[in-house]
Amino acid sequence: MDVEQKSKLASREAVALNLARLVDVAVDDRVLVLGSLPPRGRDLELVVRPVEHRAVAEQLTEEGLARRGLEWARFFDSTAYAVELIPAERLSLSAGELAALFDEARTLNELGLGNVVRPAPHHVVLLQARRLVRDGSLHPKRRARLEEAVAEDPQAWTKAKTRAASWGLVRALGLLELAYGTEMTPRFRQRARALLELAASTKGAGEKLDLVRRPLLDKIPRRNRVVTISGLDGAGKSLQARALRDTLELLVVPAVVEWTPLGQNRTINVLRRAKKPLQPLRGDAASAGPETGFPFDDTAPADPAQRLRQRSGLVAHAWVLLVALANVAFHRRWTLRHPWSGRVVVYDRFVCDSAVQLEFWYGRNRRLGFEKWLLRALSPRPFRSFLLEVPPEVALIRKNEYALAELRRQHDLYGTESKKRGVTVLDGELPAAEISAQIARAVWTALRPHNAAARPSPGSESG
Repeated sequence: MDVEQKSKLASREAVALNLARLVDVAVDDRVLVLGSLPPRGRDLELVVRPVEHRAVAEQLTEEGLARRGLEWARFFDSTAYAVELIPAERLSLSAGELAALFDEARTLNELGLGNVVRPAPHHVVLLQARRLVRDGSLHPKRRARLEEAVAEDPQAWTKAKTRAASWGLVRALGLLELAYGTEMTPRFRQRARALLELAASTKGAGEKLDLVRRPLLDKIPRRNRVVTISGLDGAGKSLQARALRDTLELLVVPAVVEWTPLGQNRTINVLRRAKKPLQPLRGDAASAGPETGFPFDDTAPADPAQRLRQRSGLVAHAWVLLVALANVAFHRRWTLRHPWSGRVVVYDRFVCDSAVQLEFWYGRNRRLGFEKWLLRALSPRPFRSFLLEVPPEVALIRKNEYALAELRRQHDLYGTESKKRGVTVLDGELPAAEISAQIARAVWTALRPHNAAARPSPGSESG
């Protein structure tokens, strides 16, 4: 772990502990931590009763945290930390068992917390049995949690067995004990029987159905969401794309960054090779242009192919059309790599950048409305799009690949294209952490909550 990673971890832990203490003072009765205790873990999962639910929700909203369903998140230092509230009634326990879950919980005085508590060891065992029914395997982190519970109370398994029938977990507890002792993965039929037992003890038809369908949700294909980050070379697109991916992953939102210099697009390489026989024997390198994916610069010294395009509008538009379709293939190819995986696909450069480059290289003496329309129509539709706006002079200092006059023209083109496409314009001169917080917050809050299709599994944890 390098210095930057250590600093970010320390920052996350400080925020996690601060939020836990914020929750602690907001409530007058106990709330129960699931998963990793603060300040460890990706987030803070809390089982809350109605009065505490309202109090915590109001406090987190008042503190300015972003909300998404039953989750609140604070974005900072190109990372994030979330608090998730799980209504206690979703456990479907009897009044006596629910009261015991909170009353027998262990305090966290060592963290300066009085109302935020952790489950008693035997309740850890029962909650992990519920999780096993849903997931089908015992994750190493959850195995470690069981080991800690047993070390704290050697009678944890025995006590859990006396409560298992009241929780509807007799079969599930047997499967957990087998998985814990032998590292064997329960069979589907065994899980199904345990799940039916749990559903039978659950009150309400909706809750029963939710328990049965929940294990299937992760197997249902879900469409991807495309997020795009555009801007001049040197605007900070790659940095922000990686920061968004890492932040979403911490918030349990699968994400991937896709970026390849358009000059390495295979289709464009084919076009470049097809053009070579028409080039002068001296091999004028000036006609290649920079690695933008548009290597056929009509402003460079004219070779036979360029002169033909300059004389014939039909040939020119046909050529630009091929370049536009090559970029469409690039946009589509990467999306097809992640079909219906439910990921956020973060593009470093997308349609806005391609349209700007088309206009920059080929649009001086002709209108390219059709080609740009086709580029937009055939490319995947973005879920959210951002433009990092920086002055041309700043882009020149950060990445000296174009002359200042060229950067000024591209800057103007980005302004025009971003207005046409409804792109969110951000100040690219702000601190990188502030920009990443704006992007991550906008994307995360716009995504459908993971508990919208199904309720969070009591006893589940992500950290």
